[in-house]
Amino acid sequence: MTLKEYMDSHEVAVRQLFDSLAYYHELIKHSIPPGFNSDMMPLHVDATSEDIEKAFRRYYDEHPEFRKKQEEANKGFTVYEANALAHATICGSILQVAHMAISIFSKYNGECQVLTGDHRRFGIGRKVNGLPLGLIIYAGRNQYNHWDEEPRKATQEIFGLIATHNLKGGKDPAFNLEINNLNIYSHNILGLIGWKIYEDYTKDMIDMLC
Repeated sequence: MTLKEYMDSHEVAVRQLFDSLAYYHELIKHSIPPGFNSDMMPLHVDATSEDIEKAFRRYYDEHPEFRKKQEEANKGFTVYEANALAHATICGSILQVAHMAISIFSKYNGECQVLTGDHRRFGIGRKVNGLPLGLIIYAGRNQYNHWDEEPRKATQEIFGLIATHNLKGGKDPAFNLEINNLNIYSHNILGLIGWKIYEDYTKDMIDMLC
């Protein structure tokens, strides 16, 4: 089987996954609350968090349009939260197809920062957060497929590098495997690598493997 044959055989399924993904992007977009800042309700320079909360509540009560947008965002977030696992499943399925393609067709056998042996084939692709795209796909797929288990050492190391990239101390919570209330990270991984539509996926796969 060639890469083209592999991509063609999965095209319908992967396109449907990306079409489904668009629905969740819309849910997220409608769950973003309207902004609130001191220009909307002047605050003293020494204002406490309690002062800010009171100012927000006053602005909320006095401006029906702002209140309506806030309530719509709250409803949108509730709907998304109820469907978050489905969103992560779709993203994980996309990562699985990409992972398998790299596993089959990558001929790379050079330096690979974290992975050794046959897994070095994943050290390919454009750099994202300082790492080759293939490594991020590898870790994202493995975390998704084994989310109910202790993450493998390589997966932990790759997520650690992603989470601390360009940060002076601390970790980006979107990729911090130590957070207890987040089980699956596949949706954050897909967002990080910028795959929003089918063509984003195919361009990177072809660039990596051709």
